[in-house]
This record gives sequence, structure tokens and C-alpha cells, in this order.
Amino acid sequence: MKTKQNENICSNCGTNNPFYKKNCTNCKHYLRATVVNIDLWKTIWLLFENPSKAFTDIIFAEHKNFLVPLLTLLSIKIYLTAFIIQSVLLSLSKTTNYLIYNTLILCGIYIVSIVLFSFFFTKITNKTRFKDNVSLITYSFIPIIFSLIILTPIEYGIFGEYWFTHNPSPLLIKKNLAYILFFLEGIMSLLSLIFLYVAISIQTSSRIFSIIIAVIFMGTILSEIFFIPHLLF
Repeated sequence: MKTKQNENICSNCGTNNPFYKKNCTNCKHYLRATVVNIDLWKTIWLLFENPSKAFTDIIFAEHKNFLVPLLTLLSIKIYLTAFIIQSVLLSLSKTTNYLIYNTLILCGIYIVSIVLFSFFFTKITNKTRFKDNVSLITYSFIPIIFSLIILTPIEYGIFGEYWFTHNPSPLLIKKNLAYILFFLEGIMSLLSLIFLYVAISIQTSSRIFSIIIAVIFMGTILSEIFFIPHLLF
């Protein structure tokens, strides 16, 4: 079998097949091994060791395990980031109005945004599936989800609510620790951007196109972080 990014070329008849296909559409020859489920811990390890292989396994998996929990965790982390930014830009009293309402609304908006972006990406790319694309985008943000699970409790343990409210700024409380945590958060975000690029490039045949799509998606999320909470808080 010869593989060319978003297509598989059948070694038996030479037919070009969508990358996700298990059997040739022409002669029914096997193109690849069957992948039933996504092994979460193996996939996470592969993301850091061999991202291309990890995302390929995600595409091939018949069942996209853990997608809803990961999307939920990702939306919570994005919300917390938006909360911190708005705490800096707005007064604390205004930021905390209708907290539960705003949390649910914003988390829902972030999840819908990811789903819609996956849908549009499926439409503009050739021979890709929606469920593959939404899974690829979600799993590419594993570093940010790790940030929520690992770094956020540490940040709260050290700075308490001041990490989120910035009243006073964590830099005024423990400057060096704050800088270290900001740096680690930045690393996680950068890794997610790189993973997103790799995930998109698996589905396309253009590096430039993959970069553009990744930047547009990150730009969309950043715009929502900065502007949508400003309308709700």
C-alpha cells in the first residue's frame, strides 16, 4: 500500500481511495489494518512521540472514544482563560455576575465552534469525514487539556482565586512562580497549535493550506475568548 497524505493508493488495482478507507472502493482489497477504538493513553503518548502516527490512528479508529469528555474539558479550559483575561480587562464585580450562566453559555459556544469548524473543514477538503475532523481537532488540544488537569490545580493551590481574578496580580504575590506557570501555559498552547497543524496536514496535501486553517481556527478561538465574554460578563 502506498500512502499519499489524504488518500490511499491500492496496491492491487492502483485506485485512489480516501485516506480513512479500510477497503479499496474498486476491488475491495484491504488497504490497512482495522482499528476499532482509540486507546486514550497510547494515543496521548504517541501525540508527543509521533504525532502523525497518533492522528492517523485517530482517523482509522471506528469508534472515536472519549470525544465528549475531552471536548467538555477543553471548553472549560478555554472558559477559564477567557475568565482570566476578562478579569484583567474588567472589574471583578462585573466579571462575577451570573457566573454559572456565563460558564454554561460560553462552554456551549466553544464546543459548538469546534463542531462547526470541523463541519466547514470537512466541506472544503476532499475525501474527509466530519467525525474524523472533529476528533482530530479535539485531540490536538490534549496539551491544553493537560494544562487544565495538571497546571490549573497547581495555580489555584499557590495563588487561590487571585490566579483567576488578578486582583491582585499573581506577579505581585509570587513573581517567579507566576512567570514559570505562564511559561508552561504558553508551551502547552504552542504544542496544541503544532498538533493542530499536524492533524490538519494529515487530511490535506498542502502545508500552506494546513498552516492557514490552523491559524484561522486559533484566531477564531482567541477572538471568542476576547470578545464574546465581554458581551456576557
